[in-house]
Amino acid sequence: MKDGDVLGLVGDLGAGKTTLVQSIARALGVPENVPVTSPTFTLHQVYEGGRLVVHHLDLYRALTEGDLVSLGLDDLVGRGGVCLIEWFDRFGDRAPPDALVVGLSLLGEESRLATIAADGVRSREIVGAL
Repeated sequence: MKDGDVLGLVGDLGAGKTTLVQSIARALGVPENVPVTSPTFTLHQVYEGGRLVVHHLDLYRALTEGDLVSLGLDDLVGRGGVCLIEWFDRFGDRAPPDALVVGLSLLGEESRLATIAADGVRSREIVGAL
């Protein structure tokens, strides 16, 4: 990942969205002593100390377009660091146009199915690098 990338995560509760964010944050060099936890109640957390600043957002409680605006998402997405956004589908029509979207589905207690959607130039580059 590089500066400005947006990764959207969708899936049911317990599908592994936060676990994936934790893995990505560590891969980007966020130190082990920095807790990477779900920002369900704070809505936005910032993790520093790695190769890139990581903005971790959780839109589970964002119910209206006004909630998205009050979070300042337009100022965060695509500017400075990477944005990892849980419950990305809550964006609706306001979703960033070039986000890589990962869907996680529960197949069993220990197994998941991941699907990847890329609709823009940068998100397709990421898929190509995978």
